[in-house]
Amino acid sequence: MAASREEITAEVASGRFWLAQALDAVRDPILIIDISDASFSILFANAVARKRVGHLDSPIVGAPVGDFLELSSIESFANSVRLLSSSNTSHVQKISWRLAELGGDFATEFKLLLEPQFGAAVMLTLPSLRQSPGHSAEVSQAGQALTRATEWLKLSMRAAQMYAWRWDRGTDSFEFVLPDNLVRYLPPDFRSMDGFLTRVHADDAERVSCAVRLALEQGVEIMEEFRFRLDDDAYRWYVVVGRPLLAENGAVCGLVGATQDVTSRRSAQARVREYGDMLSTATAQTADVLLLLDAQLNIRFCNRSIGGFNPQQLVGMSASNALSGSDWDVQSQLLRSVLQGAPCVSFGHESLNEDGQLHRYESRAVPVCDNGLVTGLSVTVADITERMRLEREILGISTREQERIGQDLHDGLGQELTGIALMLRSLANRVHRDFSAATGDVDEIVALVNHTIESTRSLARGLSPLNPGRGGLVHALRALAVRSGELYGLNVHFRSKVWPQLTLDEARSNHLYRIAQEALTNVARHAQATRAEVRLQVSDGKYTLSIADDGVGLSQSFKSSNGLGLKLMAYRAGTIGAKLEIVANEPKGTMVQICGEQPPVM
Repeated sequence: MAASREEITAEVASGRFWLAQALDAVRDPILIIDISDASFSILFANAVARKRVGHLDSPIVGAPVGDFLELSSIESFANSVRLLSSSNTSHVQKISWRLAELGGDFATEFKLLLEPQFGAAVMLTLPSLRQSPGHSAEVSQAGQALTRATEWLKLSMRAAQMYAWRWDRGTDSFEFVLPDNLVRYLPPDFRSMDGFLTRVHADDAERVSCAVRLALEQGVEIMEEFRFRLDDDAYRWYVVVGRPLLAENGAVCGLVGATQDVTSRRSAQARVREYGDMLSTATAQTADVLLLLDAQLNIRFCNRSIGGFNPQQLVGMSASNALSGSDWDVQSQLLRSVLQGAPCVSFGHESLNEDGQLHRYESRAVPVCDNGLVTGLSVTVADITERMRLEREILGISTREQERIGQDLHDGLGQELTGIALMLRSLANRVHRDFSAATGDVDEIVALVNHTIESTRSLARGLSPLNPGRGGLVHALRALAVRSGELYGLNVHFRSKVWPQLTLDEARSNHLYRIAQEALTNVARHAQATRAEVRLQVSDGKYTLSIADDGVGLSQSFKSSNGLGLKLMAYRAGTIGAKLEIVANEPKGTMVQICGEQPPVM
């Protein structure tokens, strides 16, 4: 595929740099003069020339060469330029310079340059004030360096499918400098401007003709991209950059410029648009937002509105506009890790939806590869707002149902069992008086009923653990530790440090309690532990709840767990805006830690 315009500009600039380096190494003053301009302005002065006129107030580059010539030599200089243009052979002419620093009345060498980076130009080699023994060898070396730089630039133009051209207005004829691989593309019958314009595509002809007309009438530069018909009647895309040539009287006498074949690039752009249209059609009805990002994390495709922007507005923007701006630093690090070879990543965030409301999203990023290299990312953004609402509602229903059952157990079955216990106690007194032999059996029955009453009350407290009148979360966690120790045969301790006070509402407190309950259940089932500790710490508007054990550790306990309890704990933590971490406990075992913020004390 042809190089881009930016790449060609860089190559030409690089070629000019190396050319300047070669000429700066010469100890003779060297000037390059623009002969397409009637004023013969100076395009370049090497280091020696710049140094010799450094005492002047105005710079030498850009000034007319006549400012530095004696009046008697101006006509001689113009004649030398005309002779050089017609013969294209270098020659030496005696020129009188005003400044002795530029050579005085010594011979000056004229050489015509046809290189694209200088357009139509003449290189002047002025004599040194003092000739050194190695002068000829030095000039020869500089000439070789200049030749190498010129060849490098020609190779760059050939690789970029570029060629230089010049059009003479007086003769209405073109001259071309073509790389070998482009000769076959040059039709033989458009040597004139009209012949050229007849081959421009009808849809582009008026625009190109207008650009040429403005260049000739107003002396402005041309930069156009258009389709051009070849000998086989096929059209190719070209970019043309040109500038006017000026005669001695200042009139435009022609054009000079360069042309690049950009057919491959235009074809690729057309395919990209076609694929984009197909992708838009295929993803228009999906519920999720699909983002295609480039290596700079800029959006190249979007199928739905997000972040308050429609898909057309998002293309070209940073992905931070579609994702959460407040968490962009963390999200961008995750996305860049995928670009660098990490596996796909997922993260949650909040953003504005099409309805202007704040929605909760879950995003998943996977790499996009081209020939085995990661060139971008495909990000699927799922709106989970409604799903989270339903999940919260289900949890709420579950919590309310547990509370109802707990209340029924306490007020219904518990009271009935208490009544039975009282009746049995009365019966036991009568049996003891009238049938002493059956007293032991009756007492055993009474003990079993009392134990059932305690179990019922314990079960009721587990289903509805939080009671502000009984101390709220702190009391519930302490009771959970005692009950878990009795139920699982573990040595469970509870510690709390609350200052100034716990301000979590009942819903959040209930989620923390259930997380601790699930964690202790996992300890009993999978950790093979003998000891566990539940710790609640509240300070400075933050809280931390941790459940630690001395069991087999992370790998073994997770391996034996089915994972559902862990997912429920993570979901409950996310519901209340807390962060859940499961880490190794020291010196052994596992620790589940939940950290979050609580409302300020009112």
